Amino acid sequence: MAKPADVLDADELAKCEQATAICPSSSLKKSSRAVSRYFDDALQPVGLRSGQLVMLMTIAVLEQPTYGQLARELVMDSSTIARSLRPLEREGLIDLVPGPDRRRKSVQVTKEGADRIRAAMPHWERAQERFVQEIGAKTWDGVQKGLTATLAGTRAL
Repeated sequence: MAKPADVLDADELAKCEQATAICPSSSLKKSSRAVSRYFDDALQPVGLRSGQLVMLMTIAVLEQPTYGQLARELVMDSSTIARSLRPLEREGLIDLVPGPDRRRKSVQVTKEGADRIRAAMPHWERAQERFVQEIGAKTWDGVQKGLTATLAGTRAL
């Protein structure tokens, strides 16, 4: 197998190193994975991953969203939404509600799903408090504002 130095010259490798250091996609993905892992660990006692809790809470807030509405809100593909909903449905945390035509399903949180959100909330709150304390409230405020601006900017692209 060829080594990178055999395929790319020193200048190209330096550009790759620089690009991965400043690339928004790379930086955001690494940060997202690290934060998700932290919250996943915190939510382990209630049997949810952080993305599942966010999805459940979003469904609850939107009050029976369609797949399309959920995909737009969570900035996900509809096919990814469908795959992500399957475990929640299997566990009885959500119900799929047929729409006026077979293609427009909506989703609602079940009583079991609401109970799981209630059980998860204290774990999430402790994790959130510790997270903000660790990075600093002022830093987190800036990060939140930056992420909001980033999302708005990329939606405009």
